[in-house]
Amino acid sequence: MKPNVLPSQEIRMINWAKNNLRFSLVFALALWLRHQQYGNNGGSVPRPYEDALMISTMFSFMGAFGALQMRDKPQFAIVRRSYFVISMVSMASALTILACALLSESSRLVSLGSILRQN
Repeated sequence: MKPNVLPSQEIRMINWAKNNLRFSLVFALALWLRHQQYGNNGGSVPRPYEDALMISTMFSFMGAFGALQMRDKPQFAIVRRSYFVISMVSMASALTILACALLSESSRLVSLGSILRQN
């Protein structure tokens, strides 16, 4: 009987999927805590960055979870790879959205500070 040994590329993919699953859980927890603390700002429409970040985080979690669930099934290798790619692309887009939101907020604070200094 031959032992079930995974190639190094599969091991790397599993490790990336595990890390991606952890990051998406942290993002989801942070967004949930932010919503618990600040609410909906008195019924106003949530910021578009927050919605896009939540959707990207959900896709990232779904992709990583699906890839990890199929890791022992070689007949689903193409589907597992697709889930992994969805997970990685979604996490990259979530990080990009987070960077855009931080840049937007910092530029808003800088412009607000310059207005306050003029007065």
